[in-house]
Amino acid sequence: MKKLLKLIPILLSVLCLTSSCIYVDDDDKWRDDDYYYDPDEELCMYLRDGRWYPFSKSGLTDCEFNSYMIFRGHYMYTYDCHDVNYDSGSYDVHNGYLNIHYENGDLMTYRIVVATNGELELRSTSDGVTYLYVRN
Repeated sequence: MKKLLKLIPILLSVLCLTSSCIYVDDDDKWRDDDYYYDPDEELCMYLRDGRWYPFSKSGLTDCEFNSYMIFRGHYMYTYDCHDVNYDSGSYDVHNGYLNIHYENGDLMTYRIVVATNGELELRSTSDGVTYLYVRN
């Protein structure tokens, strides 16, 4: 009986230590009382920070090249051309891919190649064209 009473505090200690950090899923997301890391949400926050201007013209019309993209909260997307709404819709980021759902029903998917230091490099999954944007 004494051995059982000695084991109870040890088991409770082990239980407390192992429950402080809980594995959520296979995407290397860890959660504890103060921290939860979601790489997709981090990319969304990065996209929402400012206007994105094309750095190269490849694959863009004149209007698109002379304009900018805005990613807003609530996952709203706008491509303004001379301060006129050129394209809009919604977007989501999932596993390093940016999906843009246009109001006309089209869906474009881009692989996010680079998203650092105010640069955004996207590669279209449909035709392989690479787009480079800078943040302002």
